[in-house]
Amino acid sequence: MSHNNDFFFKGFRRKPGRSSDPLDKLVTESFSSFESLRETMIATADTMFGPGFVWLVGHKRDNQDKRPQLRLLNTYLAGSPYVGAHWRKQSVDMNTMDNFVNPREDAPGWAQRNEKQFPTYGLQNSNLQYANRSATFAEKSGKSIVPGIAMIEPLLCVNTWPHIYLEQFGVAGKRQYLEAWWDSIDWPTVYGSYERAYPGRR
Repeated sequence: MSHNNDFFFKGFRRKPGRSSDPLDKLVTESFSSFESLRETMIATADTMFGPGFVWLVGHKRDNQDKRPQLRLLNTYLAGSPYVGAHWRKQSVDMNTMDNFVNPREDAPGWAQRNEKQFPTYGLQNSNLQYANRSATFAEKSGKSIVPGIAMIEPLLCVNTWPHIYLEQFGVAGKRQYLEAWWDSIDWPTVYGSYERAYPGRR
């Protein structure tokens, strides 16, 4: 969540910079025009049911895709657009950790538990498993991308949590807030994010 907010605030300024020709070309290729991108992104954020973020991202179909396209992505609550955020290896699946969270004396391995065994919670190996199986897949296969996942890089985002706009724009002011946000976007920052993600690909 803190990263999402940081990304959001870095994307706009009181005196925003204008778009550049390379960015204009990218937007035109993906959305036909800046006005089309504006209307689509604002409408997407305005109609989101519940808090979250709407992201402008670069999207590659695969590693051979030389010129990424721009796409919109919405994530709810504190959801992350990053591939790696959904690929974290946990030492245990907390859904199976009843015996640790609410220990009972008759739980498997309870008698053997001590401080040295704490990293394994003193339970049998059958209870220890990766919460996210894709991490195990990556280790065994040596592949860097989870199969079927979108290869994206975030470039810009807008926060749709109500506390962001309620005080200034009111309960019915979400659309007004989004339009004010759009007018404050610092496009050189957005294009800088694109260049860092896709160096030399204009």
